Amino acid sequence: MAGPVQLHEKSTGTVLTVEQMFDIVQARTGSGVPVPGKGLSMDAIRSAVETLREQDLVSLPIDRLAADLVELRQLLDWLEGEWTRRLAAFSDRDGIDLEGHSSTTAFLKHRCRMSGARAHRAVAMAHRLPLLSFVTKAFEAGDISLDQTRLFLNLPDHLADELVRDEVCLVNGVALLPVADTRRVVDYWKAVVDGPGCETSADELVERRYLYASKTLEGMVRVDGLLDPVEGDVLLTALAAATPPRREGDLRSPAQRRVDGLADICRVFLDSGEAPGAEKPHLLVLADVEALCGHGGGIHETANGHMLTPHQVRQISCDSVISRVVFGPDGEPVDLGRASRVIPPAMRRAVIARDRHCTHPGCDRPPRWTDIHHIRHWADGGPTAVSNLRLLCRYHHTLEHRRHRLLE
Repeated sequence: MAGPVQLHEKSTGTVLTVEQMFDIVQARTGSGVPVPGKGLSMDAIRSAVETLREQDLVSLPIDRLAADLVELRQLLDWLEGEWTRRLAAFSDRDGIDLEGHSSTTAFLKHRCRMSGARAHRAVAMAHRLPLLSFVTKAFEAGDISLDQTRLFLNLPDHLADELVRDEVCLVNGVALLPVADTRRVVDYWKAVVDGPGCETSADELVERRYLYASKTLEGMVRVDGLLDPVEGDVLLTALAAATPPRREGDLRSPAQRRVDGLADICRVFLDSGEAPGAEKPHLLVLADVEALCGHGGGIHETANGHMLTPHQVRQISCDSVISRVVFGPDGEPVDLGRASRVIPPAMRRAVIARDRHCTHPGCDRPPRWTDIHHIRHWADGGPTAVSNLRLLCRYHHTLEHRRHRLLE
């Protein structure tokens, strides 16, 4: 474990070590408070945390705050190791009989208020950790983190003998590595030791993949999924390409930027015309003239029945294919005009050649990730001419229409 955590006593601003902090705790409580490794009591731990809470973090130097985050994380792993050791002893001594719980997992769910999945993992870890003496010592000493330890404990049971044989070499090899590199070391070790078993494990990961996408009552779409490592890397690579570094003035959260990036990826695919089917897939929007002019009260919805605001309709229609449909008195279509692109291909190429990227100040999103925006909307009489058009990425296109809406 790294050197002692240093603390700032609130009243004096003095930098304190952990041992000095316990002296302060002892003076406040009037009890003999031992230092770590010498019979540390639960009351001492609680008092130490209270001392930390009294610190003025605003006046704490930023380099000291950074160092504290590292040290405290190591302390948390150290405490997690001790908690796991005590959990193993509690389970081995049938502690569940004390309160009549059906299992150690049930005890943790009830008394420690843990989720079932987390409690189950904790019990499994407590049972497996004693089998790996060197991993256990390294974890309890804080030489490897909780996440690193779990990588060893999650290895298949049939590799238990090989892991016991190689654990000293493995732990010494990953002690100074981040978790991602530790995973690579463990995976390569497994490939060498397990041979064909690695292929089976990879197949099992593929079989666990899933993706759910469903509409909520308010029309939003909830997405939940789990991808195997290969397809997951494809997704992350595509999202990274579609989500450039954040620029000044971009108020979106990282999660919101990933959503917009995923939507851009889907639009590029749909625009490519390479999706299966005789007709190029697209978002079908039904809107009357009033909606195109920015007024509600008529029809403005998707073909799936989700209502759009008139201004959303105007944004979508800025760069789209328009078809005129005339309905009869009973609601049946009586005349269908030919679909025509609002912006002809040649004009599109001219705008791209002129603008090269999103024209919002500071944004350089390439043309494939942009819409062509009518500076004055065509529904308001604005001409579809190069002089009235500009490239805007989806995010800034949305902001531009929002700005116009607020100015009205």
